[in-house]
Amino acid sequence: MISTKSDIDAPRHWVHYLFFPNEPTARQWAQSIAATGWNIQSVHPSSADDGTWVVVPELHAAVLNSEVIRDAREYFEAIASRIEGADYDGWEASL
Repeated sequence: MISTKSDIDAPRHWVHYLFFPNEPTARQWAQSIAATGWNIQSVHPSSADDGTWVVVPELHAAVLNSEVIRDAREYFEAIASRIEGADYDGWEASL
């Protein structure tokens, strides 16, 4: 078994995934999210054939810890809870 270790304090690329029921709502929320300091990697139709759109906020060189992760999750979950048909689908970060 190969073991990969990652420095917990190393800056990393961090992305989140939010789904919105339509393009105008996705673009509106992408602007709001960007205004809080997040970069918007993309706003695009989802792969589902239901008209939903994906907003992918990102940070480069983010140093993650439990508090930072919790705050971001709470922020994106709160956004998704405001819009019928919206969903926060989690995050990922580079190693």
